Amino acid sequence: MTTLPKFLLLLTLLIMGAYVNHNAASRMEQQRRRQQRMAKLKANATAEDYAFMKKVLNMSAAFTDAANDAPPTSLVVKDGKVIGEGRDRSAQLIDPSAHGEMEAVKAACNYSGATTLEGSVLYTSSKPCPMCLALLYMVDVERIVYYMPSDTTQMKAANASNRRVSEALKQDPAYRPIPELVLQPSDLEKFAGDDGWIKR
Repeated sequence: MTTLPKFLLLLTLLIMGAYVNHNAASRMEQQRRRQQRMAKLKANATAEDYAFMKKVLNMSAAFTDAANDAPPTSLVVKDGKVIGEGRDRSAQLIDPSAHGEMEAVKAACNYSGATTLEGSVLYTSSKPCPMCLALLYMVDVERIVYYMPSDTTQMKAANASNRRVSEALKQDPAYRPIPELVLQPSDLEKFAGDDGWIKR
C-alpha cells in the first residue's frame, strides 16, 4: 500500500472516530440537560401535586381487576378542584380511544363548558401515550404530572408501542408504515358527476 492510500485510510478512520465521539458526547449532554430539567421540575412540585397523585393511584388501585391489573387513571384539576376524572375503559368499551386521560379531559370539558383547559393540571397514573399527549396539547393544559413505577417492565412495553407512533410521525407521510393516500380537488374531478358531487 502506497503512502497516499494509507494516509487517506488513516484520515477516514480519524474522521469516523471523531464523528462517533461527537455523537456520543452530544447524547450525553442531552441526557445531562434532561436530568437537570426533570430535577428542577421535581424540585418545584407542590404538596398539592403529591396529594392529587396519591388520589390518582388510590383510584387506580380501587379498580384493580381479577388479573391484578390496575387501569391507568387520570384527574384534571383546576384551582385545586377536580373538574374531570377518568380511567382506562378501552377493553370494557371495546374503544381504543377510551384511555384514562381522554375520559378525564372529556369530563373536564363538559364540566367547564369549553374545549380548552387552560390553567388545568392533568394527573395520571401512567405515562400518557402519543394519542393522549396530543389531546393534552390541543386542550392546552398547563402541566402534566404522571407516575413512573419503580418496576419499569410495563413501562418499557408501553414505550415500545409509543416509539412506533413517534417514529412514524417523524417521517414524511409518503414513507410512513401505514400508507397515507392524499387526494386533492384535481384528483377528484374525474369522479365528479354533472352536479359536482362525487359519483358513487
